[in-house]
Amino acid sequence: MPNLHAHYYHGNVKAFRQELDGAASAASSARQSSSGGRSWTLSGFVPKADPNERDALGRTVLHLAAASNTSQAYQFFQILLRNPTISVNLQDYESGYTALHRALYAGNIRAARDLLARPDTDVAVTDNEGLRAFDLFNGTVDGTNPPDSNDNVVGTDLYVWGVNRNSTLGLSDASADKAFPDRVNLLTQKQASSHPDPAERFFNVGVRDVQMAKLHTAVLTTEARGNLSLCGFGSAGRLGQKIHSQLPLLPLPDFPHNIIAIALGPDHTLALTSGGYVLTWGSNRYQQLGYVIEAPVNPSPFAKDDDLIVQTTPKRIVGALKKEWVRGVAAGRMSSACWTADAVWTWGTNLGHLGYEKAANPTQVNPRKVTAISQPVIDVALSDYAMICVLDSNEVMCFHHDTHFKINFNSPQKSLKGPKNPGHVSMDPTIVKVTSCGQTFATLSAKGDVCTFTLPHPSEEASKDVRDRHVIVKPQILWALRKSFTAVNDMALGSDGTVIICTKSGHVFVRQRTKAGSGALKFRRIPYLQRIIKVAANETGGFAAIRIDARPSTIALKGKTLEEDMYSLQPHVRRYENQMTAEDFDRSAVCQDTEDEEGESVDSVHHDTVVATQLCHIINRWQAHSTDSLFAWSEPLLGSDVSIAVGGYVIPAHSVVLCLRTPVFARVLSGLAVEGLRLRAEGGRPVIEVDANHPLVALLLLQYLYSDELAAVWDSRVVYALQTKFPDMPLPIADIKRDIRRFVDILELAPLKPMLELTGKTANSTKTLPGDLATFFAQSSTPPSEVCDVVVVLADREVAVNSALLRARCPFFEAMFADRDWTLQRREADDHDNVVVHMEHLRWRPMKLVFRFIHEGCEGDLFDYLHQETLDEFLDFVFEVLAAATELLMDRLVLVCSRVIATHCNPFNAASLAVEASFYRAAELKESIFNYISACLETMLESGLLDDMDEDVLRDLSKTIGIKQGDKAVVPRSNILVDELMVKHREWIAVQDIPTPRVRQPYKWKPRSPRLEARRPSTSPVTTPDLKAFTSAGPVDEMFTMDEETSAGTTPQQAPSPNPSAGSARPMTPLSLGGGSGKPVWKSRTVEQEKVDLRSIMAEAAATRTPPRPPAAAIPTPARANGSPSAVPPRPSASGWRPVDTRPTSLAAVQASQTPPPPTRATGSMAAAPVGHVIQPSRLGATPTRRQGAAWSTPTTYAPPVATSPSQAFSLLAIQQQERDAAEAVTKKPAKSFAEIQAEEAVAAAERARENEFQRWWETQRTADRPEGGGGGGRGRGRGRGERRTPARGKGKGRASGDGDGDAGPSTDTNGQPQSPQAQSRPQARSQPQSGRKGRARAPVENTEGGATPSRGRQQNQNEDSGKAPQEARIDDSPTREGGREGARGRGRGRGRGRGGGGKRGGRGGAPAEGHNHGARTAPIAS
Repeated sequence: MPNLHAHYYHGNVKAFRQELDGAASAASSARQSSSGGRSWTLSGFVPKADPNERDALGRTVLHLAAASNTSQAYQFFQILLRNPTISVNLQDYESGYTALHRALYAGNIRAARDLLARPDTDVAVTDNEGLRAFDLFNGTVDGTNPPDSNDNVVGTDLYVWGVNRNSTLGLSDASADKAFPDRVNLLTQKQASSHPDPAERFFNVGVRDVQMAKLHTAVLTTEARGNLSLCGFGSAGRLGQKIHSQLPLLPLPDFPHNIIAIALGPDHTLALTSGGYVLTWGSNRYQQLGYVIEAPVNPSPFAKDDDLIVQTTPKRIVGALKKEWVRGVAAGRMSSACWTADAVWTWGTNLGHLGYEKAANPTQVNPRKVTAISQPVIDVALSDYAMICVLDSNEVMCFHHDTHFKINFNSPQKSLKGPKNPGHVSMDPTIVKVTSCGQTFATLSAKGDVCTFTLPHPSEEASKDVRDRHVIVKPQILWALRKSFTAVNDMALGSDGTVIICTKSGHVFVRQRTKAGSGALKFRRIPYLQRIIKVAANETGGFAAIRIDARPSTIALKGKTLEEDMYSLQPHVRRYENQMTAEDFDRSAVCQDTEDEEGESVDSVHHDTVVATQLCHIINRWQAHSTDSLFAWSEPLLGSDVSIAVGGYVIPAHSVVLCLRTPVFARVLSGLAVEGLRLRAEGGRPVIEVDANHPLVALLLLQYLYSDELAAVWDSRVVYALQTKFPDMPLPIADIKRDIRRFVDILELAPLKPMLELTGKTANSTKTLPGDLATFFAQSSTPPSEVCDVVVVLADREVAVNSALLRARCPFFEAMFADRDWTLQRREADDHDNVVVHMEHLRWRPMKLVFRFIHEGCEGDLFDYLHQETLDEFLDFVFEVLAAATELLMDRLVLVCSRVIATHCNPFNAASLAVEASFYRAAELKESIFNYISACLETMLESGLLDDMDEDVLRDLSKTIGIKQGDKAVVPRSNILVDELMVKHREWIAVQDIPTPRVRQPYKWKPRSPRLEARRPSTSPVTTPDLKAFTSAGPVDEMFTMDEETSAGTTPQQAPSPNPSAGSARPMTPLSLGGGSGKPVWKSRTVEQEKVDLRSIMAEAAATRTPPRPPAAAIPTPARANGSPSAVPPRPSASGWRPVDTRPTSLAAVQASQTPPPPTRATGSMAAAPVGHVIQPSRLGATPTRRQGAAWSTPTTYAPPVATSPSQAFSLLAIQQQERDAAEAVTKKPAKSFAEIQAEEAVAAAERARENEFQRWWETQRTADRPEGGGGGGRGRGRGRGERRTPARGKGKGRASGDGDGDAGPSTDTNGQPQSPQAQSRPQARSQPQSGRKGRARAPVENTEGGATPSRGRQQNQNEDSGKAPQEARIDDSPTREGGREGARGRGRGRGRGRGGGGKRGGRGGAPAEGHNHGARTAPIAS
């Protein structure tokens, strides 16, 4: 697994960033540097990790991070996008997904937004199944595709683009051609008039159809009357009025008809009304209007001949069509047609294509029936000399050159070919639509295939007999069905082979030539368009498309209405609801869940039964003379200030409600006498006695006064329910109804009379409660007020309200007034005995609607759209109301405002609305807008409309989309199968040793040997991975290759550099993903010069395995990659890359500042000692991390190569290498398993045993190997590198002064095993001029089994009488295999002394050699 992937899985962001910057090894070396301070490091030489490196499945870290919605993964994602060498269009091997594919499939909208903000992101890349990233996303969420056009859907927006010649695009600027779609603002008749309706200013009219001709365009809207809008060149009466031209699309003024179908010819227009008759206008040069234009009585002397054949206003076709109900119309350049339920009618100039003989009827003025067609027709298309009819049997009938025939769409199956040689039709022969442009026809099948064909001109077949004029038509397929969502919904033709189509997924494709006037015809997708249901085109290059916008999900209004809140304001109802027993609560819940058999709603018998049952429970639990009763009022409840008494039942109420509902109670409270009502005082508060037989009469009257509803207790169904539930309670229903009738007359409650006339339930058709409360607020809202006890102080006004109404409708005020002590203190502090509430942060305009909602309960008509000029101002005002409602805890008003805001949601403001909804905690509004965004996500992401959305809101959007994706694909996204398998095989998984991702150690760069400088190969350029897009192995037809055009000046083999700094504004152009980038990826030039090619390192390692005898020449200073001497420090990089420390240093300073690492102990200075010394083995000290290798180590002493002169500068590479070697000793190893730890402990125990044995043996050898008289004695020292315990053979240089024999001392390797002394010899040999001769020595070496193995070394003594400088010696250790093959090389020096016979050439002598072997991980490594 690559290191970047391992860091990603471990969540190590710091290591991941360092790996990309190439600073991980440099930081490690800096921490372990022996210089004590800042010094030269190899940070500039450490190769940076490749961000495009793949795992086994071809996934880069960018793929993995894009598919994760976690915050940590997003950090990795952002780091990768900032890397200049990242390739965002790479595809994985498994599915061919790019990072954008994976982000959208996982619902990671943040990652998708960041990817689309880059100019090098190609949205046209397809996966192995041919799906683009947005196609993949649209398949995971419901609602992204537009509804089926067969459902008679109506569009919401009209988009136009292309050439605006003749002002056919309907834009205000006639000279503005549009490269990308632009929305046209359509107007209604009222909006286009001089006196528009302010209430309609923020509502857009819908679009039913659009038709384009060469010189004008027509659009049908959703208005009931006058729904035809026109634009273009108005000469010859094309626009239905006397006007030269009209730039914008405007409704035809004073047009009283409702048009359901429209057809355009170059110079005339046909319109089919909802009444089944046809209107035509325009030029009648070819008699294509269907009637004769009467010459004016007084023609103008300046009129032209063409003006006499022009109909400037719409006129109805009569004659043969007077009694016919027309279903459709069609228009050509010189003729017209329409069809009814069972016939086709044609008129105009006949070239043998109108269904009757040309010779007999060269011109047909009035509509004439085509006798050759005897069955219904569903579509007709006309050209100059042909007519194509689609029958209801989906067969195609062609009329051409005075003959007619059926076109065969059942040709044998043939493979599709390229666009230069299209194949024949082999798809669905069921044709549902036909269209034409010029002399080309196109058909659309029910399956979604599109094919075209042409017919020869009649002049080419004029010599043929009538019987031989049958033409064999060979339709050619242009669009074949590949996926269900690529089926064509609608299509239109333009000039020069141009075809525009819209698919089931709502995308638009245009088939045009790649170059103007030349080039191949290819389909390309039009960006920024989604959810298109209908398209149109004209001959001049203009295009139009009708889009149906998604709608936010419906926001259901929850909470109590005005009537329900006022009903709950009754103290006895509130106390019963709050203190009902568990049995009563369960019984109430059962009643609410029960539905009436007849399916009645709120004003139903079921609702009356629930209310009547509740009132009977209250009466049943009422104990008038018990102080412990539930309804014994020790204090006023809910601000009640009056009581209604019936018998022994005293029912509390609110005088303000009683008085505003009926003036009779106001007269009673003022002391006037009223029949059936009597006023008395009890406990300091007024009591109104009601002369009734049963307390249920008073409760029912109070129900109506508070809620505008009356439970029909006299209905037989309600009576049955009450008698069943309360068998012991006396309920005189007849007397109750009679008393209610009497008090209705007394209290002047006229709306109740119709409800009492019948024996059953009758709904109350007259609601008076909202009007009464609105009148009360209008009359009493200006302080001071006698009936209001609360004053709300706003920023610009003071408002007087009644506390009872406030607490009934607003939970904020309910909680405030529930504290009687708080309220009493504030009443006493005010002069008018009012409670003053300071809310200066709110303005009167939004609070006016809040108070209106409180008193009137307005919901749908709360906002009038009259006081704001723009939609933005209106939405700001609605949010002000929503903010006030949120503060006052009025949840239902928040939902009302949310519903209004969601009505005006569109792709351009959806992101801002979602942010505002999140800020105000409007959860329902936020969820509704999120559903809208998920349906239009492709358009909004591609257009950059989500770029300004807050990060937290974007995360919530990703969560919502993830939930929607999970709902559509429950099993694949819920891990149900994986969880079941994990539970099923839990025991087997528990015993598996599953490795964790391990981080590989980066390659350690080593300085090159100076001897290889002459043969160094040229540095190879740094190449990037193959950026070629992954393509499917299956064949792809060239005909359907879309969006594959490369950028200007590039080829598939030379793609633009994916440098994000090369900014490119939207729209994004598809990038060429051909393999091998022509331009090098930008990198820091200074850093790249410091890098060393890997090939040079490999060549050096191979050459040093068998090095030649070094010549006696000066050693050159290693050069940098660019050829400059390494002594020159590099300049700091101007880029963001970290430069190398450039402080100058010297060998003496480095040696003085360097200290050995903790594991080593030095016995002497090799640079200063004139003679050698015996190297004592030392035990490794404690290290910060556990390391694998030798348990023994020799002192680490810096020994640079011999310089040719004392003044020569020391090699910088050698200094850096020494620091890297010191840091390598403490490099942290990856985590180990328990089995590995046990194995290491066993090895350590064996090493300790061998160590003790080695110490004993060493002391014995030191005593036995001392030189004896008469023979020859000598000493030798060697040092080398290796990792294998093998018999080693080396060469060394030394001196001998006599002949003698001796044995070389043993040495040990990394595991404590003896090693040959020559393998440990130092890189340098110091000698004095003295004669000598070659000598040999043997040394026992302990093998891997712990025994001694003889090792032969060779020491070469050189005659140095001439005073030549001493030279280097090399040792070549033999490579062996122990768990793997590695080689070890080393340099050493040896020194021998002996005594014997005189002479210039000394005798033979032996010398015990001692040394130590430092282990190396890799081999070969140059020392």
